[in-house]
Amino acid sequence: MIKYILFKNKRVLVCTNSNSALDNLAVHFLNYDFIKYGSKTKSKIESTSKRSKLIFSTLYQSLKINKLFDYVIIDEGSFCNDLELLSALCKGKKIVLSGDPFQLNLEKMLNEERIFLKNIKEINNLFEKIKIKKIILNKSFRSSEKMIEWSNKTFYNSVIQSDILPNSFDKQEILFVDTYNDTYESEKKSKINLKEAEIAVKLQEKYGGVIITMYDAQAKLLSEMTNNVHTVDSFQGKESDTVIVSFVRTEKTGFLKNLKRINVAVTRAKKRLIIICDGKMLMESELRSFINYLYENAYVVDYHSVMNDELIN
Repeated sequence: MIKYILFKNKRVLVCTNSNSALDNLAVHFLNYDFIKYGSKTKSKIESTSKRSKLIFSTLYQSLKINKLFDYVIIDEGSFCNDLELLSALCKGKKIVLSGDPFQLNLEKMLNEERIFLKNIKEINNLFEKIKIKKIILNKSFRSSEKMIEWSNKTFYNSVIQSDILPNSFDKQEILFVDTYNDTYESEKKSKINLKEAEIAVKLQEKYGGVIITMYDAQAKLLSEMTNNVHTVDSFQGKESDTVIVSFVRTEKTGFLKNLKRINVAVTRAKKRLIIICDGKMLMESELRSFINYLYENAYVVDYHSVMNDELIN
């Protein structure tokens, strides 16, 4: 889309919520002249030109841009600060909002912003309120058909088609470590589960990749044990060949009730998805269909199989 707009000799501003997301877009335009506004310390890609019709910017940095563009394109629109988003929208003759309403919204916001937004109904829930033409991109270039099956049925009416062939040689494309009766969560507000953390680290040593979890405390615990650890919220919009997901909970579901968070967690993997959770507990929750999906499609093992290196290669 961006390349087509440039071909038409139009000026375009492309905005994202973070520097990493900005780099992920800009890396595809290294052969083009572009200007980039973002953090010099957090960003890895610099501007290739001082004068260009293509400008990449974080939403925050776009507040400093005082120009009118033919097009403004916002990536991850549902994960943006509404006030920053509104400012960017005012800079374009035509607007393209790209995002997934079935993934997480931005939750961190200053009290002053919350009060202000309550008084401006027009910019709350932009996807629902504004009369805009909606287009669904129904091709997945990240994961195989089997890996996206649950999310596809649950959120997207099974319209998403995978462009990725399954790893026919790999019997562990989806690995489910069922920790029923073997792990226990802490009593703290932000939950931790030590044995799940041990499993995740063991599997990361074997397969590599990243570990993501629902809770800050679990992420902190894991970060003391290994590298490449993220919360689900911080890993939205990113991907890895192997993704290991620690669900933590063994009693009440807590954060797991938010199916958008689960959707983000289980759609980050390109080649191997590993789920660590208490299957029996989640069978009695909102995630019953997800656990059934795992039992039907995943290679299922228990805590002891992982810790004793009894997994197939």
